[in-house]
Amino acid sequence: MVDYRRTLYWNPNVITDENGHARVEFYNNSFTRKFTINAAGITASGIPYILNQNW
Repeated sequence: MVDYRRTLYWNPNVITDENGHARVEFYNNSFTRKFTINAAGITASGIPYILNQNW
């Protein structure tokens, strides 16, 4: 089966560690070779943060 989902993972409550890192895991079909990560958030000091990365 072809998987055409555009959103594979959604979590509005990801919290980073003291170094600003977080780990998330999600299911993906075994045929995908590339995907794009889009993330947005707000730092503890109120600064908006956006990430757009091809993986």
